[in-house]
Amino acid sequence: MTDTTDKIRALFLTAVMVGSLFGATVAFSGGVAAADSGTVTTPSSTVPEETNQSFTHTANLTLNNDQDLQFFRVDFSPDSPVNPDLGNVTESDLTVEGSAIDTPRTSPDDFTELSASNGVLTFKLQSSDTASDTQSVTLTVDNVTTQSVDSNTDFKFNVSYRNTANAQFDVNETTAGVDGTGYTIEDTDAPAVELSASVDSTDITTEESLTGQISANSGDRDVTVELFDSDGNSVTTQSITLDSAGDGTFDLGTQNTDTYSIEITDIQTGVTTSTNDTTVTAAPVEPATFEVSELSPKDVTVTTGTAIDISATISNTGGQEATQTVEFRAGGTTLADQPVTLGADSSETVTFEGIDTKSLEANQYDHGIFTDDDSQTATLTIEAEETATPTETPTRQKRKRQHRHRRRQKRQRQHRHRRRRKQKRQHRRRLRPRSRRKRQCRRRCRQRQRHQLRAIARPGSECFWRSSRSVPPGW
Repeated sequence: MTDTTDKIRALFLTAVMVGSLFGATVAFSGGVAAADSGTVTTPSSTVPEETNQSFTHTANLTLNNDQDLQFFRVDFSPDSPVNPDLGNVTESDLTVEGSAIDTPRTSPDDFTELSASNGVLTFKLQSSDTASDTQSVTLTVDNVTTQSVDSNTDFKFNVSYRNTANAQFDVNETTAGVDGTGYTIEDTDAPAVELSASVDSTDITTEESLTGQISANSGDRDVTVELFDSDGNSVTTQSITLDSAGDGTFDLGTQNTDTYSIEITDIQTGVTTSTNDTTVTAAPVEPATFEVSELSPKDVTVTTGTAIDISATISNTGGQEATQTVEFRAGGTTLADQPVTLGADSSETVTFEGIDTKSLEANQYDHGIFTDDDSQTATLTIEAEETATPTETPTRQKRKRQHRHRRRQKRQRQHRHRRRRKQKRQHRRRLRPRSRRKRQCRRRCRQRQRHQLRAIARPGSECFWRSSRSVPPGW
């Protein structure tokens, strides 16, 4: 740009680093800028190469008529050997504010139709604002990745503001840094990213997690940790953000038996490193262990010779199937046993029924169920059985008294028996004559009636009483 008119007609957008603000004053007449209405000044600024930068442009507008401002176009490609990367720019990286903007647009929801292609960024406000004379607009674009250069290189970009019809306010887009100064990408000769990593152990089992450490010469970096098996196949990938000191850890969990390699990649630069190979072997299987629990009953009291029932739960807490002899003991003596077979991590209730305690004297014993690895015991109390008091041996005199007493009781029983029989006979005698006389009398009366005879009976007999009366027929 050689004269003032060219400087004004080239639209004003000056690029500044985060915190750099540069002004530009441009005059417009309707949709076309007035060539003599102002100047554009762009201070020089430098930014490091290969870093995410924030670029800001401010323009003061002079318009004959109010214009609806809605569309924006930022071109980072003209006259730029750097070609910044816009692939990471999103709606959250945009800010539009100034007196021409009623409400500052700072939220991702304030923008739409964002497009970034070939170094050109375009977007639209969700709702337009009316820009008036002498009002300003400030546009900030964050997260622009500057590229690597061999030496200091000037970097310029163009910005155009457009109305609701997507027609630009100026005929020509303004070039930032029209006076020859602009952003300079600085070759800082910063040291390259260096990564180092190691595993906590190169020999682990299938029950142990594969863990390790990562270190970089710069912090707050995103890296990926990828695990490969012995065939070179990717097994799992993990993303990690290193802390401000550049340190981090990874945990890839448990793995199957194999030999593994781990590759760590810095996402931003693509720098990679790897760890020593890690060999994963099968975890040793724990031998079978038979544990005893839930002994029932625990404290028992019985009399000598009483049979008892005892049960308990036997659990195999090991990793192998096994068979053991489970015993019931009392006072250190095995009174019963039985073989038990259990698989890994399984259990079974073992019961001993009808255990004879005749071999145990009256006393207290520790009783319980025992395996080769464990036992559970309680108290068994054996009480003596109560016996009857022995009968005293009778003397000679006592035996005689007992004999006489038994004979006397016998005679009394016999006497009572004879008396009862006599009483029965007497009773039968009293009844028998009367019954016989009655039968005889009735027989004679029937005979007399049949022969129509009248019998003369002795006074006092039953027939005498009947003879004095008429005998009814059939008597």
